[in-house]
Amino acid sequence: MNLINQMPIYELNNTISELKKEFNFDIYFGREDLKSDEKTSDTSVKIKFKVILSSIKSDKKISVLKTVKTLLNLGLKESKDLVEKTPSIIKQDIFQDEAEEIKNQLESSGGVVVLEKITI
Repeated sequence: MNLINQMPIYELNNTISELKKEFNFDIYFGREDLKSDEKTSDTSVKIKFKVILSSIKSDKKISVLKTVKTLLNLGLKESKDLVEKTPSIIKQDIFQDEAEEIKNQLESSGGVVVLEKITI
């Protein structure tokens, strides 16, 4: 339990995701009131996402830097600032498909990425 308490949020999130995939379970089993907002009957609730670059594999910094520069149309200095100050928000208030696309591109270039839900 001490190990879990000391884990950064993004690592805990990744660990939970891996456990869900590995053991094929739903952490909300039997708790309909806690299930995701996508299943609520309120159609005015919109879910957007925030893409957070939590860390970078040590040998992939330049690759991630190029990907961030391309994705966000930033200059080299601005991209470098984002990459060096992890965890950093890459993009926010975007829909799930765009967030997952950005996540896939960053992960394929060597970044560790976390998606956070934002309920509007």
